[in-house]
Amino acid sequence: MSGSDLRVLRKQGEEWIASPNKDFMAGEILFRSIVALSPDDFWANLLVGGCLSLSGKLAEGEPWIKKAIKLNPDMPHGYAYLAQNLAKQVKYKEVLEVVWKMLERDFPQVLTDKDQEAKVFF
Repeated sequence: MSGSDLRVLRKQGEEWIASPNKDFMAGEILFRSIVALSPDDFWANLLVGGCLSLSGKLAEGEPWIKKAIKLNPDMPHGYAYLAQNLAKQVKYKEVLEVVWKMLERDFPQVLTDKDQEAKVFF
């Protein structure tokens, strides 16, 4: 696949995010395709994890979200997704650790603000 294929997939990803009725299985496949072409794509990794989490595959989604955080630790969205995923797995001690990391990195806005992008799924 070429760079133009990646651009097409990313455009499809943007359209998927904007759609009101999300098919999480289709989203997972789409974002995995982007990761296959661009393994270090923060958003694609994060959204694979988000799609898996919302499909009830919490344990499978968790490492994708953690990978996204490693790719871009300065992006608060990864921490917010991880906290949600861990809370749904009843891993409350880990949730507190993630929230603490968010506060240490000065990301309190993710906990309180009206940034809808951070809440695409949750």
